[in-house]
Amino acid sequence: MIDRLFALFVRVPLRTALLTLLAAALIALGVASYLERRQVRTLNASVANVSGNLAALEERLGTLSSETSDTASSTANLAADLAASSRAETAALKSQGSALQTAVAVATPGVVSIVALDASGQQAAAGTGFFVRATGYIVTNRHVVEDSTLSYTVITASGRQEPATVLWLSPSEDLAIVKVPD
Repeated sequence: MIDRLFALFVRVPLRTALLTLLAAALIALGVASYLERRQVRTLNASVANVSGNLAALEERLGTLSSETSDTASSTANLAADLAASSRAETAALKSQGSALQTAVAVATPGVVSIVALDASGQQAAAGTGFFVRATGYIVTNRHVVEDSTLSYTVITASGRQEPATVLWLSPSEDLAIVKVPD
């Protein structure tokens, strides 16, 4: 290969050889620029697709939030009493009538308490959420889990305690998704 290039330079005037090399370099730059623009278009399309999926998820979570706001607000007061008694006892104490007791009993298996703990293990805050998937996904309010310096524990209706990982916080709605191990 080097022999051919040398032979080419020996036979071709230096100016022609330099112009040929310059033309080859410009063609290589043009091809590289074309490939880069193509990659940018592909990445932009992927970003638009992800943005659309995120918007659809936010819309669905908004729908779920409005459908469950009554259940969440009726159980919010129960979270503080979990340390002293079981959820069933708390529901019975807080309930004033049989209709409320029935509603709490039906919703209780899907409703969880979320406890925020500081670095020393002391309770810093508490809130509620509900399972949306049997695989451990829970929807709660963003304000319950938005402090990244705290660790979160989920307490289920059966009293089981699981560490929770915050997966998503809505930038515009008071919604969040956390996950506990399956």
